[in-house]
Amino acid sequence: MTSLADDTRWLDAVDQAALVASGAVTPLELLDAAIDRIERLDQQLNAVVIRWFDHAREVAAGPLPDGPFRGVPFLLKDLWATYAGQLVTNGNRALREAGLPATADTTLVSRFRSAGLVTAGRTNSPEFGSLPTTEPEAWGPTHNPWDLTRTPGGSSGGSAAAVAAGMVPIAHASDGGGSIRIPASCCGLVGLKPSQGRITLGPVRDESNLGVELCVSRSVRDTAVLLDAVRGPGIGDTVIAPPPLGTFANDPSAPMAPMARAGAFVPFTPPFNSSGQPAISLPLHWTGDGLPIGVQLVAAYGREDVLVRVAAQLEAAAPWAHRRPSC
Repeated sequence: MTSLADDTRWLDAVDQAALVASGAVTPLELLDAAIDRIERLDQQLNAVVIRWFDHAREVAAGPLPDGPFRGVPFLLKDLWATYAGQLVTNGNRALREAGLPATADTTLVSRFRSAGLVTAGRTNSPEFGSLPTTEPEAWGPTHNPWDLTRTPGGSSGGSAAAVAAGMVPIAHASDGGGSIRIPASCCGLVGLKPSQGRITLGPVRDESNLGVELCVSRSVRDTAVLLDAVRGPGIGDTVIAPPPLGTFANDPSAPMAPMARAGAFVPFTPPFNSSGQPAISLPLHWTGDGLPIGVQLVAAYGREDVLVRVAAQLEAAAPWAHRRPSC
């Protein structure tokens, strides 16, 4: 007989939210299932370095916003995104030792809450998000669930490892030079870097460092639904992306305009932070050893809708949900 932790391990966030909406499970039961997985799996991965399980249980047991992900367990990357009353260290040992809790949410974290997500803790990040691997002195290295001898990438390596291992279906990630797309590629996940200015970094940061924030997930639809839920400008923004043509979650079924086939590949992630263009990594290839390899797709500035449509069609043509690490 399987447990709820096992039954829900590989469900994406949309499916987990549907269980809550139908009354099949409560948000607290779904959270406890995620906590069980974290406690079992993270001993070998070191992905979830800051935990506030008791607080998360209080949130899950109380009234939750009626957002698209009501009751779905979630994790925040340990980089900048402050959550009122909880620690953020940015992978820095001195900040870890200081142990100072944040005094307020960032706007994006408030939007995560409004979407109904229940945050249970923070995932590992290199110090100040500075590397494409995740090995901060403050918390030690995170391991890739596909192969524990390898890196999950960075700087959102903790989030990618947690989602790839099935701890949670979706987790916060940020990208200043490839830090969503690289871990997504290393861990077999969907990793969309939105257009610069699509997601507010306010009120404490702006777009001057070329960074953007969103998530890593196991399905294109999870990423699209979350993008719809949290997009939009906020106080302090210096760049605001043009309004989307519609909802991103509905774009996968929209017809594609004629597309020209690219004649060359651009093997870098940072140029699209500089240009502000949206880019996505999809797990479309696998090595002979069974390790995932991401393929990066890029669209014009402000056209995440094109990426979502193409990504959804590729997901349907070459599904990856059945591929899972052995950890």
